[in-house]
Amino acid sequence: MSTKPGTDFARKLAQAPRTTMAAQLGEAERLIAGKRADFATEIESMIASLEAIVQIRDNDGVNRISPLCSEIAGASGLVGMADVAHVASGLAQLCDEMAHDAWSWEAISVFAKALHLAARPGSFASPSERDVLFGQLAAVRAAVMQRAARHSSEHAA
Repeated sequence: MSTKPGTDFARKLAQAPRTTMAAQLGEAERLIAGKRADFATEIESMIASLEAIVQIRDNDGVNRISPLCSEIAGASGLVGMADVAHVASGLAQLCDEMAHDAWSWEAISVFAKALHLAARPGSFASPSERDVLFGQLAAVRAAVMQRAARHSSEHAA
């Protein structure tokens, strides 16, 4: 097949409708908006799965927490649930950094409850309420990391 000007392929290509990047992004956003309720339902289901692992403190389920939170973060980020994405990413990172012999179910539980709260529309009356929660989660994470560091140094000695 030739692509020289005047060939059938070149004529068809020249006649093809062209869209701008903005138009393509707008179309993608429209398609995602149409699936937003489906995404929200799936995100709720994933959060419920996480809560079940945390509730029974399923040691076999520990390895599923980080991947599950990464899925929650990706799906929620796609549909504009930034607070959910932030908390889920934080929990995934916390789990990735914790030593398996130094798990803190209490910290994981705090993050799981915050994730549940963040997923409820209108949970925060103001951005400052959200910022307070995020600050508390950062403090929990810092405390767990300090404990894990002490735990590692004690076992290394």
